[in-house]
Amino acid sequence: MADGIRCELNRPGLKKPKSLLAILALPPRERIRYVNSIDSEIIKESRQNICRQCTSSGSAMEPRKNGKLKLLRKMGKALIAKKTGKYSRNIIWKNVRKAKIAFRHQYGVTETYHAKQQDKKLKSHECNDKPATRTITKQLKAEGYKHPVKGKRGKILLRRVSVKWIMQNMTNAQAALLIHILMGGPSPRPRTWKIELPERPFLGVTPDKVDQFTTYLAQQTIS
Repeated sequence: MADGIRCELNRPGLKKPKSLLAILALPPRERIRYVNSIDSEIIKESRQNICRQCTSSGSAMEPRKNGKLKLLRKMGKALIAKKTGKYSRNIIWKNVRKAKIAFRHQYGVTETYHAKQQDKKLKSHECNDKPATRTITKQLKAEGYKHPVKGKRGKILLRRVSVKWIMQNMTNAQAALLIHILMGGPSPRPRTWKIELPERPFLGVTPDKVDQFTTYLAQQTIS
């Protein structure tokens, strides 16, 4: 089971307790239906946040530093509500990998990377003659790779090449070898380094929206 958010019928801090009291006065069957309705609204709102690329407060997510692809692609469909009690649910991802990705975006984390981890990844690619993957291509570019080309009068010039060019003209083995060479140059990469990921709280809803859900669903359920 993966981390998510918790939804309970007796959630504190609601601005309109009268609606909550009206729900609590309902038969158990109707209260369960109400909780399920709240879950559906939270999941729907979170999926819309991903689609709009905004946080639960309505502000725009901080974009990627590299590339223009949308954040959290295909993450909304996997959201589910897991029953944790008679009147409580957790909004989670069953897939642990997706849950970890969502956690990093939701709360923002500082991740520490070690050169040994990178070396293991490189070794797994060294005997691979398939076209270079996007991951290893980006790492090659990060190491400052420049491709030698013939200039005027036969002079050899070093020029930067695109990710697309590397993927079309190199294998994983060639890219891994070049990375090893570049990392062993006069200015090798540190043995450890940190990458800070910003907060992008897309999961959940604001207290005001919770009140709106409560009031609306209370009226619907009671009627």
